[in-house]
Amino acid sequence: MPFANTDDAQKIYYALHGTSGPLLVCISGYFGVCDSESPYSPIGSNYRYLILDSCGYGRSLSGE
Repeated sequence: MPFANTDDAQKIYYALHGTSGPLLVCISGYFGVCDSESPYSPIGSNYRYLILDSCGYGRSLSGE
């Protein structure tokens, strides 16, 4: 699983989709997690997009 580690011991889960085009960073809103990516699927043919789970949500872990 792809995780980004932060300086304060957080592990942030992310998923990168698409193979070409500009990169869009999608930050989930209220209770949104990477598993709910279907709203972004239509943009995948023209863009690369990165979805992340906020700290403590979805597959992201808190260092506390």
